[in-house]
Amino acid sequence: MLKVAVVGKGGSGKSTLSWLLIQALAHRDQSVLGIDADFNMNLLTNLGLNYGPDLPTIHHAHGEFRQIVDLPVGTPWSKLQDRSLPQFSLNPDDDYTAQLAIDVAKNIRLMVVGLGDEDVLDSPLCGHGHIAPLKWYLSNLDNHNTAVIIDSVAGTDMVNYNLYQGCDAIVCVVENHRNSIRVFQQIQQVADRLGTPFYGVWNRANEAAIPTALSEVCGDRLLGQIPVDPEIESFDYQLLDPQTQRQTALIWEALVARTTTSRSRSLAQAVG
Repeated sequence: MLKVAVVGKGGSGKSTLSWLLIQALAHRDQSVLGIDADFNMNLLTNLGLNYGPDLPTIHHAHGEFRQIVDLPVGTPWSKLQDRSLPQFSLNPDDDYTAQLAIDVAKNIRLMVVGLGDEDVLDSPLCGHGHIAPLKWYLSNLDNHNTAVIIDSVAGTDMVNYNLYQGCDAIVCVVENHRNSIRVFQQIQQVADRLGTPFYGVWNRANEAAIPTALSEVCGDRLLGQIPVDPEIESFDYQLLDPQTQRQTALIWEALVARTTTSRSRSLAQAVG
């Protein structure tokens, strides 16, 4: 099952698409782990939870992660590059995952990085230092039959940091205006350089045909579209327009098909 990072311009609908994919999969009786890796922590609230001191976070478990990967406090996270690290797993969970994964609803669990915590916002460290365990967690996670959906920080920064090196694909939410399209192009350049499969989803689609500006930039990377649906703001899957539910399912199916093809090509090239 796929590990997918959802990226894009701030306000483009990353947390919304992450929530839609999680709900669509869960309603198909598919196990899903959502990961809220954004400063705003909107995926957390979209799923009906509130941030508080009792919520387990990756940020507050740095010490445990360093012990697991044998990285002394003060040693740069980059020292983990090219090292053989312990494996993490879902169903069954390793101890680290079991400590941080929150049960949300049937088939849905959530991990929270905690970038919106006050001690992060007041810290002299940049976001990379706080989010680093996730980079190595994803790279060494055997998720078995559980889909993993990561709601990401806006823009190119975390993609350029190669936070999603352990993901099967990066999906960029894009809207039909120049700033959103420009961010799509910027992230695409970084993803292509890193060799991570990269796709797009048109959000707030209000036309039957794909606008020329989007079509020219996204081309065949576009997986589908999320229509304008006022009920999305309710964050109640049952209230969504059936077309929204249908389009979300089609996006996931297209992503699975594209990723499978990409894997097959990579394997063929390696063998050849």
